[in-house]
Amino acid sequence: MHLLPAKEHKIRILSKPMTATPLVYRSKPGSKITIKLPYSKMSVADPKKALADFSIDDDVLLGKISKDAEDAIIFLKKDNFQIPIELSINNKEKEKQIPYRISGRREVVKFDHLYNSDTIQSRNMWRFAPIDMDMSKMVDENSTINFDGYSFKVKPTGVNIVLLELGDLHYYTNALQLSDKPKSVIINIGKPIKGIELLIAAEWKVRLTGMKVGEIQLNYSDGYIQTIPIVNGYNTGSFNAREASNVIYHELEWLKNIYAVSFDADKTRVIKDIKISILTADGSLGILGANIVVDERNI
Repeated sequence: MHLLPAKEHKIRILSKPMTATPLVYRSKPGSKITIKLPYSKMSVADPKKALADFSIDDDVLLGKISKDAEDAIIFLKKDNFQIPIELSINNKEKEKQIPYRISGRREVVKFDHLYNSDTIQSRNMWRFAPIDMDMSKMVDENSTINFDGYSFKVKPTGVNIVLLELGDLHYYTNALQLSDKPKSVIINIGKPIKGIELLIAAEWKVRLTGMKVGEIQLNYSDGYIQTIPIVNGYNTGSFNAREASNVIYHELEWLKNIYAVSFDADKTRVIKDIKISILTADGSLGILGANIVVDERNI
């Protein structure tokens, strides 16, 4: 806008309300969907191929969900503006994979001295304010959270997360900006165990789906090292999308999911310690609670 020199200018701005686009669309495989777009002629990115086909008619997206689709996120784009849309797909025909649980007696891992954060930065669908970890409404009188056969001792509020981060890639330059949080943590064990259970809150950018984002290293006293990859979409996932296939999710509130996951160990060897590491930028792994599982006979 170019204005001629004057003592004052009066500018009148006319606007109209924009139809809000829901963050979540619920559907099922093979069904048709219609999404009202906030702008005309937007483009669509569908990284998980959830849509079998689609077309855009001015400000309306018409599409069909793929027959084998699972929960996914599509992106509506126009110029430098982008809106993530979650597709919550009820796929009853797809056999549900039951995540593995270890049999045995549980012992709580105490790591209160390792807590270093009370929030996790949102990254998956959007990047707004940090997400707090208030579990006060979910715990019993012993500060234990119970769901689907799992039981974890937690710190309900305050600084209650062992947060692991590497850093973030700059939005424009792609330069790595290192986090002030540690990228790994070591849990001392000192005896044979059958495995470990973790209660996790995590956030990963969508582009990391299917990628190795971290690892768990079991260090045995005889020098043997067992390494387990942490893969986004398999044994780790994000708050707002229940896409990980080998975990048990628990919803704290809408679009705020934590999960339990189990990892085997060699019970014939003594484990010195367990090292949990994050290996990639643009992600956060938060440990809220942990149990080691020992043989019932070792009482």
